[in-house]
Amino acid sequence: MQFLQITWLHSLRAGNVHVESITYSLFLKPKIRMPASCESLENFVPFSVSVRENRHGLPRIVLPECIHFATLSTLYKIMAKKTKKATLFHTETHEEKKKRIKAILRALRKDIPQAACALHFRNPFQLLVSTILSAQCTDERVNKVTPELFRAFPTPRDMAEATTEELIDYIRSTGFFNHKAKNLKACCAALVEKHGGNVPSTLEELTALPGVGRKTANVILGNAFGIPGLAVDTHVTRIANLLQFTDTRDAEKIERHLAAIIPKKDWTEASHLFILHGRKTCIARRPRCSECVIARFCPSAQSP
Repeated sequence: MQFLQITWLHSLRAGNVHVESITYSLFLKPKIRMPASCESLENFVPFSVSVRENRHGLPRIVLPECIHFATLSTLYKIMAKKTKKATLFHTETHEEKKKRIKAILRALRKDIPQAACALHFRNPFQLLVSTILSAQCTDERVNKVTPELFRAFPTPRDMAEATTEELIDYIRSTGFFNHKAKNLKACCAALVEKHGGNVPSTLEELTALPGVGRKTANVILGNAFGIPGLAVDTHVTRIANLLQFTDTRDAEKIERHLAAIIPKKDWTEASHLFILHGRKTCIARRPRCSECVIARFCPSAQSP
């Protein structure tokens, strides 16, 4: 196993023994490769240090007294990030990515036929409200709450004129109810004032509404208006990273990475397939790789 030897220059007394310096061996995980020389190792360190080889020819960093020992964990993280192992996202060609995602979507369609939005709605306004309520809440819970909510406030004007307390009474069980109630009121007020009480059908107009981000906007476009939209939620984020079609957790960047390899006509369906696959099989803390229909295309799949 590789290790980095670090000497912390610090004067201290341990009993009757005066210690001038302390040397620690920082063991590296197998996936982290050591730089070839001490000179290149200096590029990893965000502060002024002395880098030299120890008597075994291994790199050794000498930290000045002003650097706290806790900084070592930060140093380790920096090294891990800068020596991150190349993934298929970096090595696979654009055409290879397109071919692999096509096979993945084909397999998911067979496993999850007729994939669709799990939220119940009758019009764009109801879907907009339901999607806002679904933040940090299950679709099942939202579907239990919205029938009564829409009976009480059937239009954007009705919801905009309701008090925050009245809305909270209906949506309390969805969590974060104070924030959601304020967003619903503000969003509905904007619909009445700027769009004549109608939900707009463009990404720019939707994301300009209070409480509406790109994910919510893409859900509305794809499911209420039939306009292709890639909604990136936590499931899509996790699965896109596991499949190594992206190397980030930034939703907007993930959307761009997936949009570049998935045909536009399939954007909405692809979001549904990834989300439903994440709920059914690729569960965050206990992925069922042995049951996964796309395991053969997944570089992160765990062997049985």
